This record gives sequence, C-alpha cells and structure tokens, in this order.
Amino acid sequence: MTAELARIGVAFERVAAIDACNPSDMAASAPYRNSFPSNLSDAEIACFLSHIACWRIVAESNDAYAAILEDDVLISAVARPLFADSDWIPADADIVKLETVFSKTSVSRMHTSVGYGHSVSRLLGGASRHCGLYRFETGRARSYRGNI
Repeated sequence: MTAELARIGVAFERVAAIDACNPSDMAASAPYRNSFPSNLSDAEIACFLSHIACWRIVAESNDAYAAILEDDVLISAVARPLFADSDWIPADADIVKLETVFSKTSVSRMHTSVGYGHSVSRLLGGASRHCGLYRFETGRARSYRGNI
C-alpha cells in the first residue's frame, strides 16, 4: 500500500491492523462475538475489527472524505485524479466502491462519467467481502458513530 500510494503521489495515514495472535487485540471482539458466524477464524475476525477501527477514525475525523484501503491494494496509475478531486463523487452516495476483484458484480445499467476515463454506477450485487478501496463522505460517516 505504501509503495502504491507513493507511486501516484497520495499522502496517507496507515492504521495498524488488529493482530489475531495478540490476546489484548482480540479482546476488542468481545462485543461482537455473538454476531459472527461460528466458522470465522480469528484472522477473519481480526480483519473485521481492523475495518471497524478504520471506520471509527473516519467517523471521528474532520476530513471531508476518506479512503480505506487493504494493505495489498494495487492502484492504477490513472487513479490519482480520483484521490485529488472529490467533485466526481455522487452527492447521494454514502460509500463509493472503487475496487475490482476481477469478479462479476451486478451494477445499474445507468453509468455516469466522472472523468479521467472512469464512470460510476449503482452497485446492485456481487460485492466482495473485503472493504477494498472506498472513499466516502465523513460527515455521513459521523452519523454512524454510535453504530460502529
């Protein structure tokens, strides 16, 4: 992630992941344990808790927008304008999924050009289980504070 963001000139803050092998890190899962499917591994639970930690940081920030990326993200060289400009983000979007996992997803037939050779459409299904790369308005995220 560090090399990918440096390559396109995007500043960032790295958030330490929850360590599945660290009992004190895993203690943070206690409030959620009854919500998890019983077949989840500690590593999967730690990944989920890491995402929650990122969401909390975003919800509590004063930034207008934020991106949450997986540590193994690969970023296209033409993605820089998406990080540099927020005018392309649809006004009614709480979360914008910018990733691909090279698998089929179901999207609306209506595509809106956002420039830079990219377009947006409403995601209807087939989303990955990972957070991947998202960019979302932190003001709306703040409304979720009590639920994160």
